[in-house]
Amino acid sequence: MSYFNNPPNTDMFGKLRVSQPSTLFDSKLLRDANTFQWDDVQVSGTAFSSYNANQASVTLATSAAIGRRVRQTKRRFSYQPGKCLEQNEWVPLADGSRQRAKDLVGKEFSLLSLNDEGEVNSFPAKASVNAFEEVFELTLTNGDKIIRNAQHPLWVTNKVYATEDGKYKGGAKATIPSGEWKELQDISPGDLVATLHSSPFRGTETADPNWVKALAYLIGDGNLTQSSTRFSRASGPALDEFVACGNALGSKINSRVYGNKTAWTASATAEKFLPQECFTWNNETLALFFSRLYATDGWAHRKEIGYCSISRQLVQDIHDLLLRFDIRSVIRSKKVKGYENYTAYTVDIYETESVLRFSEKIGIFSKEEALKKVVENTSFAKISTNAYRRKSLPAECLRWSEVKSVSSLGFSTTIAIEVPGPHTYLTNFYEHNSHAILMTGILAVNGGVANSYTLCGMVDDKNGLYFKRNSTGVYVGRRTFTSGTAVDTEVIQSAWNIDKLDGTGISGYTLDTTKTLIYSIEFEWLGVGSVKFGVIIDGQLCPCHQMNHSNVLTTVYMSTPNLPLRWEVNSTSAATNSCTAICATVISEGGNQETGQTFVVDRGVTPLITLSSTSLFPLLAVRLASTSLDNCPVLQGISIAGGTSTIFRWTLLLNPTVTGTAFSFSALAGSGMEIDVARLNTTTVSGGIEVASGYATSGTVSVFTTNTFASLQLLGSTVAGVSDVLVLAVQRITGTTESFYAAMQFREL
Repeated sequence: MSYFNNPPNTDMFGKLRVSQPSTLFDSKLLRDANTFQWDDVQVSGTAFSSYNANQASVTLATSAAIGRRVRQTKRRFSYQPGKCLEQNEWVPLADGSRQRAKDLVGKEFSLLSLNDEGEVNSFPAKASVNAFEEVFELTLTNGDKIIRNAQHPLWVTNKVYATEDGKYKGGAKATIPSGEWKELQDISPGDLVATLHSSPFRGTETADPNWVKALAYLIGDGNLTQSSTRFSRASGPALDEFVACGNALGSKINSRVYGNKTAWTASATAEKFLPQECFTWNNETLALFFSRLYATDGWAHRKEIGYCSISRQLVQDIHDLLLRFDIRSVIRSKKVKGYENYTAYTVDIYETESVLRFSEKIGIFSKEEALKKVVENTSFAKISTNAYRRKSLPAECLRWSEVKSVSSLGFSTTIAIEVPGPHTYLTNFYEHNSHAILMTGILAVNGGVANSYTLCGMVDDKNGLYFKRNSTGVYVGRRTFTSGTAVDTEVIQSAWNIDKLDGTGISGYTLDTTKTLIYSIEFEWLGVGSVKFGVIIDGQLCPCHQMNHSNVLTTVYMSTPNLPLRWEVNSTSAATNSCTAICATVISEGGNQETGQTFVVDRGVTPLITLSSTSLFPLLAVRLASTSLDNCPVLQGISIAGGTSTIFRWTLLLNPTVTGTAFSFSALAGSGMEIDVARLNTTTVSGGIEVASGYATSGTVSVFTTNTFASLQLLGSTVAGVSDVLVLAVQRITGTTESFYAAMQFREL
C-alpha cells in the first residue's frame, strides 16, 4: 500500500473515503492573536507569547528562564461518528450471523471490511445510539432496500450515453464515469449506487439434515393450529420426506419448530422470516435447506427460477443468502388472486450465470425435471458479464445497482456503527469514522534545547495526541488519563514505523522542525482505534507513524476524544526556546452530524421584569460543569416572549461583566452544563463578546431556530479549567416595565 501520495478519494489511513470531509474548526491569525478562540497563558515561571503581525503567527517562548507557556483552544472538538442505520436494520456480522442494529449497542462484535489490498477481513466494531431523526428508504430496481439517515453517504455514479446531451436515445451505448460520494438525501432515481453483488459472508455451522429439511418445509407450507403443528402438502416425494424427517426427529420436531403460533397462522404469513440459525449455516447446509424450501412455493419455468411469499422479509432473507452462492436475484411485488389484502413478493433468478449456479449448487427437490428444462433453455444464452456495472468500484464483490426510489419513512432512532482499522464495513454500503487535525507552524524554532521541549497537537494536561521536540530528538506521543494519572507514551523519530522522514523513507523527505510545516494527526476513536501521524510537504501528505491499540491494550487509549488544540513551550531550567503557531484546522472525515442528547434551559413560569431601558438584564446563563470540560454543547435555538407590545433588543453574550447580584449556577440534570435561570432585575450585564443579537416586539413569542445559529458551539474553557459563560440578555427599548420569558435549546455532542 502506498501511504505517500494517496489517491484523492482516500483518507490518511489509505481507506476509501465514503463521505465528504467536514471542517469543524479553522483558525487563522490574520489580524490578531485570536483570543476569542484561543487561551494563551503563562502556566508557570517566566514565559511569554507575541503576535507577529506581518507573519500571521504567534510565538511562544522562554528566554534564558524557567517557564511554561500554553496556547490552547477554548473549544474542544466532538469526535464525529460514522453515518447511521435505522435501529431495526439487520447488520450482517463477520461470522455470517446477523443482528438488528439496536441490539448491537453495548456489545462486542466483528464486521467484515476491506483491508488495504481490497481483501475482505474481520474487524472489531462498536455500535452506539445516534439520534432520533428522519430516515429514508432507498429502493433499487432489483427490489433491494436499505434504510439510512439523510446524511448517509453512498458511492454514486450514473449512466452516460453516447449522445449530445448524454441521455438515452435508441441504440445508444452507456458508459460509467468515476463515482462520487453523495449523501442519501441527494440521490435521485436513475442514479447507480455501489452494492454488494457477491456476498463474502459465510457461516460455519451445520445442523441435523432431518431438521434442516423439516424447517424448510414448515417455513414454506407449515402452520400452527391451537394445538398442533401442521404441514399442508399434496401426496408426493416432498410429503413423504417430511414424514420421514418427523419420524427421525421424534419429539424434536415439536420442540424445535421455529416461531410461535402467530408466526404460522394464515393471518400472520406475511410475518414469516428465516430463523437466525440459517445465517450461521455453511453453504452445504444452506443448499440442502433451499432445495427443500423451493420445493414448497418455488418454481422453475422457462428461463427463470423463483420463490413467492406474502412476507417481504422472508423474500429479502432468501435474496441475501443466495448471494453467498454468487446467485443474483430480483425482488418483485404483485397481487395474487385470493389474497387481495396482501402484496405478494417474488425473488426471481433469471441471469444465465445465476440460473446455472443455482442448478449446480442447490437444485430443487421433487422439481428436478422442471429445473433441468430451465437450464436447457438458458444453456445456449450468452452469459451476461454486465461489464459496465463493474467499473469505478473499490472491490470485486461490488457492482452498480440502479436506484428506483428514495422516500422518507418519518422519524426513528438511528444507530452509529464504527470500525477501527479500516473504519468501513460491509453490508450493502460503507461507513466511515475518523478525525483529522492539521496544525501549521514551527515546532522548534531553536531546534533541540536541553531541559526544554516544544509541543503541538490535540492534547490537554490529561489526554491527547501530539508532536514534540526536545534535546534528544523529535517524537510523536499519546497522553492518557485512564489510570487517573496522566501518562505519556512517546516514540522517537528513529523508531517511526511508516516513514522516518530522514531521507530514507518512502517519501524521500527529511524532516526539519525548525522550518514551517503542516503537522497532521488522524485518529479513530471507539476507544481502541488507530492513530496516524504525518506531515504535509510539497503538497503531499506523508504519514510517518501509526499507533495501533485494538488487540493491544486492555483499556481505551484515551479517556476522551473530545480535546482542544494546543501549542506549548516548557523549560524546566533556564533556557531559551520557542515555537511558532500559525494555522489550525480540525476535520471530520465522516462528515459533520449532530448527535447526542437535547437539553432545554428555560425560566419556567417566573418572568424577568425589566426596570431600565438602558440596561441589559440576563434572562438565562449557562456554562460547562467543572467535571465536564470535554462536553461540546451546540446551541440550537432560543425563544423569548414578552407581555405587551414593547420593542426590545436581545443579545447573546460570551463572558460578560456581571453587575449586582452574581450568578448562582446549578447542575442541569443529566447534562454536562450548569445553568442559572432565576436572575431578576437586580443583575445586569455588559461587555463580553456579542455573538448574536436582534430586535423583536413583545406580545408574541419570538423564536430563533437552529437555522439561525447554524449549530453554534460557543462554550469552551481556559487552560486552567475555567468555563466560558454564555448569557442570553434582554434590553427594553420602548414602554415602561416589561415581563420577559426565555428558553434555550442545546444538543450535547
